[in-house]
Amino acid sequence: MAEIETLFMRYLQYAEVIIMPDTLPRLPQCRDTGDQKFLNLSAAGQAEVLVTGDLDLLDLTGQTIFVIETAAAFRMRVEGELS
Repeated sequence: MAEIETLFMRYLQYAEVIIMPDTLPRLPQCRDTGDQKFLNLSAAGQAEVLVTGDLDLLDLTGQTIFVIETAAAFRMRVEGELS
């Protein structure tokens, strides 16, 4: 249990609380309604990237103001930008 708490505390230093606004920018509707919250949160938090392995979200690539990509694609893009 102590290991979990330590890991969680390390994670929290990179986390940010997002207050959901009354209105959101126009977003596409995800096929899986349970995934819509990730689009909404990404928009509300002014995310640059939504990293996911979820195919329903990945199908919306190019339809949002933020990038939606897999972890592998994100890593390759970031490593390319750093080199």
